[in-house]
Amino acid sequence: MKDSIAQGKRRVQAVIEQSSDVNKMDRSQIETYITNAQSVLAQHEDLIDAPEKLKLHLGIGDASTKIGAFEQAEKAYQTALTLCPIVTDPTYKVKAVNGICILFAIHSNYLKAIEGWQNLLNEIDDLKTRADIYNNLGIAFSMTDKHQEALDCQYQCLKIDDELDRETEMATDYFNLASSYMKLKQFDTSLELYNKAVESFIKSDNQRYLSFAYSNLSMVLCDMGDYERAIDFANRSLELKQKFSNELEIANTYANIGSIYNSQKQYDLALEFYQKAQEIFIIGEDKIALSGLYIKFAWLHYNTTDSKLAIEYGIKSYDLSQEINSLHIIQESAKFLSTVYADQQQFELAFKYLHIYSETFKKIFADNPKIMIARSEADFYRKKTEEQAEIYRQKNIELTEMNRVIADQSRLLYIANKDLESTNALMRKLFSIIGHDIRGPVLTAVQALNLIKTNVMSTEESESLLIDIALSLSNTGNLLGDLLSWSNVKQQALETNLTVLNIVSIISDCLSMYRSSAQLKFLDLSYQGNPEVFAMTNKNCLHTIVRNLVHNAIKFTPEHGAIIVKTRATKTKIMIEVIDTGIGLAPLTIKQLLSGTAQSMHGTNTESGTGFGIGLCLTYIKQIHGKLSIKSVLKQGSTFTITLPKV
Repeated sequence: MKDSIAQGKRRVQAVIEQSSDVNKMDRSQIETYITNAQSVLAQHEDLIDAPEKLKLHLGIGDASTKIGAFEQAEKAYQTALTLCPIVTDPTYKVKAVNGICILFAIHSNYLKAIEGWQNLLNEIDDLKTRADIYNNLGIAFSMTDKHQEALDCQYQCLKIDDELDRETEMATDYFNLASSYMKLKQFDTSLELYNKAVESFIKSDNQRYLSFAYSNLSMVLCDMGDYERAIDFANRSLELKQKFSNELEIANTYANIGSIYNSQKQYDLALEFYQKAQEIFIIGEDKIALSGLYIKFAWLHYNTTDSKLAIEYGIKSYDLSQEINSLHIIQESAKFLSTVYADQQQFELAFKYLHIYSETFKKIFADNPKIMIARSEADFYRKKTEEQAEIYRQKNIELTEMNRVIADQSRLLYIANKDLESTNALMRKLFSIIGHDIRGPVLTAVQALNLIKTNVMSTEESESLLIDIALSLSNTGNLLGDLLSWSNVKQQALETNLTVLNIVSIISDCLSMYRSSAQLKFLDLSYQGNPEVFAMTNKNCLHTIVRNLVHNAIKFTPEHGAIIVKTRATKTKIMIEVIDTGIGLAPLTIKQLLSGTAQSMHGTNTESGTGFGIGLCLTYIKQIHGKLSIKSVLKQGSTFTITLPKV
């Protein structure tokens, strides 16, 4: 009797020990393991304690999942869950829930799987378990076209596995990341990561995962046009999967081989492999795989000019992908149907599916994929980069310092040369302005005044001429002010210290300066805002900026228009808006103004200019840590907004 009990316990322990090796077993070995586990549970129930029962049921669940016996797997996991309250170790519950979530994902119920895994993350602290759950979440998010979430989870998983030095798991992480990059058409990165995964799987003799890597590598190579290598890797995958994988996984490789032959226009061979895959997907009720396969059928029949079958499979794919909410396949099937209906000149249907394709594309790629990828990669690599940078800094500090000195000297020389070139150009412009834009209007004003003194003109003619003289001298005065400011900047004589100021007084002064100029054009010039608005700025800089913007508003606003200077505030910023009802600006002109490359233009009453003022504004806004933005509508007006730091 004692020998019988001891023998039974040894048998139980032997089966439990096999549970950890399921991933390394082929299909026949897995089936044998399941039979043995079920047998010891039935024959030696009285010899098995609760933790051992849990291990056996979890082992049966994992093994059944791997050979596609999903009902048997679900039953085992559910039984394990009922035993969890008896055992204090929480890891058993985690494994049971994780197994059930995997079954949800296999049956395309990704939302339920994601919900279960996210709940598990909130309950556990063990890093290894968290890495495994991040791995599963990444796959589920990828299958639902949530690429940002997928990459975030996959890099979280890789980060943990790297910290724990789990080389085998890191290979799986590379594989999953490669799959995400393949979906995002980043083939070079995908190929690099798949090769890393293959190298690790070969090293660890992980035949099952090696078969997956070969299968996906074949599709990347197919997309890159390397069909010979693609078929080679697909056949390697099929050979391994027939030993180690379930029927659904074998069917995926059949579909991949069909796609490679389709790309080579070997349509009979493509159809043969697609049909093999279809039969298995239907039996296994893999809706997401089936919807993806239908679109492959559709393109194949389209390429062989069988439009009726092509549309039939396209609609099948679209309807099934709508049912399971697979955005990626909805997008592909809508694009296909739009193409084929357009060929048949059924433009209403073609437009319908083109619209669906466009809207689905926006949902999938709400962010720029490259930015999305960069952000996820940065989360993983930041720590490593910082550590390596510190090591290199210590080793190369002398060389770095020498390079810095050389670089600084080169930069200073470059700046000095550029500054000299800029100064020479501005000096040439200055002399041109003095010779033409200042001397000319002053001499004209003197001649006009002498003409008025002769009394040869009527009173009405004299008054009209005086208005013209006033406008001309006002513009000249504004230009002189700009030149003086420019001179101060170049001589570094302008005080640019920032202080707290009531900017309304500066605005009022600028409006007073141009009140008469505005009246000459019958313009309404006003201020709207609080009587006291305080900002951190520099009086001289801000005065020049506002003065130039008001001057330009008057210049480009037709008679009987309006110019309003407004102030408003947020929690951290003060805004000054110069709003006019003028002629407006084209987008290209706005771009040139903000880059300092705009050319001078005549005003609505042929007022002249030099383009000098806006350059000063940009210089001063930078000095006072402000920002200039422009909004404009042609023939309606413009709004120039100065943004300043709030006190």
